Amino acid sequence: MDQKIKIWGRSTSINVQKALIALDECGLAYDQSIIGRQHGGNNEPWYLELNPNAMVPAIQDGELILWESNAIIAYLCGKYASGTLCPDDVNQRALCDQWMLWQITTVYQHLHPIFISQIRPKEYKGSEALVKEAPAKMSKVLDILDAQLEGKDYILGNTFTMADIPIGTILKRWYVLMDAEDKHSNVLAWQKRLNERPSFTAHTNFPLE
Repeated sequence: MDQKIKIWGRSTSINVQKALIALDECGLAYDQSIIGRQHGGNNEPWYLELNPNAMVPAIQDGELILWESNAIIAYLCGKYASGTLCPDDVNQRALCDQWMLWQITTVYQHLHPIFISQIRPKEYKGSEALVKEAPAKMSKVLDILDAQLEGKDYILGNTFTMADIPIGTILKRWYVLMDAEDKHSNVLAWQKRLNERPSFTAHTNFPLE
């Protein structure tokens, strides 16, 4: 590439971590500007022109400005790692999209109350019941993933794809937050494989905030 990709966002944001993992897995050079939460910047007019949601991350690749972390992953892998991280086969690509959407619609929804109530208790606006119910709901989520990983190294088979990035990143937080034995042996083995990848080591080993 003649010009580095630009990414805005703090390294402790899980959504920024997902994008950074994708950048590393694609072997791309990038410049990161640290903004968000205690660093500020995400509500400044110049950033709102990039991402009107005032959230991180956002990236710029040439003339393209893109936000939403899983969309960023899909774009990077589709453009720069087609046939590897992003399958060429349309059915396999659809399955990647399915699992990446599942991370947002299901896994995140159950983990979020636990994360906020433990790490940012002053910001938690939900009910105590929601927090108490979340571990059981997450266990059902892990049942689904454990079944999917039966006989596989990664979500779609024996090859790491973009489908592994969002779910792998968020479940790392789950295992940090919930210090308990887990019956989901396939998920645990998969997490171990992910945590041995340089991209995950570089971008997920931060204190939660």
